[in-house]
Amino acid sequence: MKKEQTLTIKKLVVAIENKEILKGIDLKIVPGEVHAVMGPNGSGKSTLAYAVAGHPSYQVRRGTVQLGNKKISSLAPEKRAQAGIFLAFQHPVAVEGVSVFNFLKTAAVSLGMKIAPRDLLRQLEEAAAAVGLSKEFLKRDLNLG
Repeated sequence: MKKEQTLTIKKLVVAIENKEILKGIDLKIVPGEVHAVMGPNGSGKSTLAYAVAGHPSYQVRRGTVQLGNKKISSLAPEKRAQAGIFLAFQHPVAVEGVSVFNFLKTAAVSLGMKIAPRDLLRQLEEAAAAVGLSKEFLKRDLNLG
């Protein structure tokens, strides 16, 4: 598991299609904290999320996004995801026949992790238990139900 790090956003100015949406956002999220980004439609909530995740349609004009001591503003979305910064689908597609464990095992391999499947399973079972999920969850089809 990766070490938890503070996400720090300073004076972030973001545009899409040459229209500035975010005009100097500051935000600091310390591990263990929960933040709610609220506002009316069109106020920039999604723009903030996409810009932090590195979506190519969102141009960061000024400011920084930092994870721990590392500036991630110039990293590719894949590198940000490897560091733990990514967006999840609100309504993901169900994938029958692919277990949660097999999906996570494939993700671990694609990230270059060298871990025996039984060791990964043990770690995932511990992580599931830590958040109140049964280990049976790992056998379930991905996003089904």
